Amino acid sequence: MGNFELGIRIRELINFKNFRRNSLLAIFAFTTIHALASRYIKSQDYPQYDVGDWLINYSGGFVRRGLFGEVLLHVFKLNQPIAGFALFLIQSTLIVGFLIFLFKFMASQSYSNSSIALCCSPAVGLFISNNYGLTRKELLGIFSLILLTLASRKRQLSYSILSWISILMFGLSCFSSEINSLLLPAFLYVIHVSCSAAATPIKILIQKIALVLISFVSFGLSSIFHGNSNLAQKLCQDVISHGFSPQTCGNSAISWLGRSTKYGLNDVREHFPLYLNYIPLILLAALPILFTPWFRTYWRWCLACAFSILPLYVLATDYGRWTFMLATEISIMVIATKNVDIYNSVWNRFTTLIFILGWGMPLYVGTYFSDALLNFIYRNNALYVFGHFIFTVMNRVF
Repeated sequence: MGNFELGIRIRELINFKNFRRNSLLAIFAFTTIHALASRYIKSQDYPQYDVGDWLINYSGGFVRRGLFGEVLLHVFKLNQPIAGFALFLIQSTLIVGFLIFLFKFMASQSYSNSSIALCCSPAVGLFISNNYGLTRKELLGIFSLILLTLASRKRQLSYSILSWISILMFGLSCFSSEINSLLLPAFLYVIHVSCSAAATPIKILIQKIALVLISFVSFGLSSIFHGNSNLAQKLCQDVISHGFSPQTCGNSAISWLGRSTKYGLNDVREHFPLYLNYIPLILLAALPILFTPWFRTYWRWCLACAFSILPLYVLATDYGRWTFMLATEISIMVIATKNVDIYNSVWNRFTTLIFILGWGMPLYVGTYFSDALLNFIYRNNALYVFGHFIFTVMNRVF
C-alpha cells in the first residue's frame, strides 16, 4: 500500500462520522461477545434461570410458561448436550438479531447522537450485556415485535407472511412466559400506526383481534394454571431425566412455580426500601424517549405501555427486567414509525457518551447491592462490566 493510499485510509478513519460508526461497531461487538460468553459461563455455573426458565414444560400437567420447554424437550425430544446447545443457539440468535436491529436503525439515522442514546441506553441495547448475558423469555416477545416492525416495511404477500410469523411467535412467547402478554400495547401500536399501508383494513383488524386474544387467553390461563410445589418437583425430575444438572432446579425459575403470588408480593415488600434506588434509574431510562418529538405525538401509547407493565413492579423484584421491557418496547415503537423524528439538541457527543457509559440498570437488588445509589450505578455500567469481563477471562485462562 502506497503512502498516498495509507493517508486516505487514515483520513477516513479520523473522519468523525466513520469514527463514530466504528466506535459503535466496537461497542456492539463487545456487547455481543460479552453477552454470549457470559450466557455460556452462567449456563455452566448458574443455570437456574437463564437455562431453567426455558425448560419449564407440561410433563407435570398444563402450567404457565411451559410451551417453549414442551417443544424443546418433548416435541423435538432433545436431551443434553443437544438440548443445551439448541437453547444456546436460539438465545444467541435472539440477542444478535436484537442488536443488529438496533444498529441498523442507528445507521439509518446516520449515527445521530439521539439514535445512539435511544438504542445504546443501559436500559435497552446495553442491558443484556451489562447484566452478564441475561437471557430470559421476554426476548421472545421482543423479537416477535421486531419481526412485526420489519413486516410493516413490506408489501402484500411479504407482509402477510412475516406479520403472521410474528403473531405466531408472540403466541409462543406468551404461553412460554405470561409477562410477554403485557407487550400487547406495543404490538397494537405497530399494527395500527405502521402497518396500515401494507394491508387492507380487514386484515389489520383480524390481526389486532388475534393479538388481543393471544394476550388475554395466555394471561388468563397463567392465572388459573399457576403451578404448585408438586408440579415443580415433577418438572425437576423431567429436566434431570433429559440430562440437565440438578442445579438447574435449585432456587430457580422451576422452583418459582411452587410459590404463590403472595410470596412475590411479600418479597417486594421486604426489599422495597432498596428498590427506591430504581426511581432515578427508571427516569434515566426514559430520557431518550421523553426528549423525542415522537413522544409529544404518541405519549398516550407510552402511557398504555407503562400501565401494562406497572403490575410487574408490584408482583416481583426484577425491576431491571421490567424497565428493560418497557424501555425496549417503546424504543421499538419509535423505530417502527415511518419517517420518525427523534432529534433533540440535548444529545451531543459529551452527553451521549456520559449517558451510555456512566450508569447501569441492575436486574434486581439482590444481597450484593448496598442501599447506596452510587453503588447501584457503579456495579452495572458498561465500563465496570468490561473490566470485570476481562478479569474473568484472564482468571479462567491463566
